[in-house]
Amino acid sequence: MTQLENVLIQKWAEEQTAEVSKKAVTGARSLSEIGKEIQQECADKKFYFYAAPYVEPMLQLNSIYDNYYADSAASVVRYALGNLTGWKGEKARAIKAELNSLLKNAGL
Repeated sequence: MTQLENVLIQKWAEEQTAEVSKKAVTGARSLSEIGKEIQQECADKKFYFYAAPYVEPMLQLNSIYDNYYADSAASVVRYALGNLTGWKGEKARAIKAELNSLLKNAGL
């Protein structure tokens, strides 16, 4: 093998390792699962009107590292959290903590 081939193989291996690490950081639930739960809990609430444009894209995202068109999943989650401030209760606190934890653990 040439030196260039070795470098390319090493770079590919590093990218694969980084991808596995990213998946490990994201936790057990995907963003789409979390988004579905938010939708089920909040669809009839007044504040959801403002959160819906950010919660609905979450339904198409798996990890905090994905993209929704030109937006990163992290920005979608941040905007959703910002628009879910009217959501109160035990379940709301748990889901918001889960989303914040995903952001924090990913270093975003």
